[in-house]
Amino acid sequence: MKKTLVKSLAMAFVGSLLVAGSAMALPAITGTVQMTGTYNAVDSAWANTTIAAATGIDFGKAMSFLNDNTIIINLATGDFAPIDSTIGTINNFQFNPASTPIVPLWAAGNFSFDMTSLTVTQHTPTDIDIVGTGIIHDSTNTFADTAGDWIASFQGTAGNIARFSWSASTDSKPVPEPATMLLLGTGLAGLAGARRRKATKA
Repeated sequence: MKKTLVKSLAMAFVGSLLVAGSAMALPAITGTVQMTGTYNAVDSAWANTTIAAATGIDFGKAMSFLNDNTIIINLATGDFAPIDSTIGTINNFQFNPASTPIVPLWAAGNFSFDMTSLTVTQHTPTDIDIVGTGIIHDSTNTFADTAGDWIASFQGTAGNIARFSWSASTDSKPVPEPATMLLLGTGLAGLAGARRRKATKA
């Protein structure tokens, strides 16, 4: 009876490893993406303010495009190449305090980016520089969810709409799915429990 139990747990563990392997089978996203658009510096109530007093970013129209919260992908390399020169969308956010996570922060073509952290590295009357991390997703399931870094620079005359520059790059590390980690943990816990029971009986 105990041998059967141990064998079943062992098979569950092998099954967990197989599921983990299949989840990691998709390649990570590699490359960089840069975008541009317009923004307004805003306060915590989302009212327009000076760049010096800003606590958040309200994105506007990209160039001559009429819709609010639009971006232009002006450089895309690697796996992002197909979205080069396309139009995407971006969501407003507060950076002081940080309103993270934002899911998604931006989306263009089949890619979207969830912002998980941000740090303000410079905040002057004419400039705001922010860096952070996030997860890039591919809606076609060609690529695995991939962790990446991003940097944003907002420049302009205080209180006016100005263009911003943004770039994100991946670190080529797929992000394990929660279900996969749960299965793997269950398998390991089962084997550990079976071994403890066997040792106690002996």
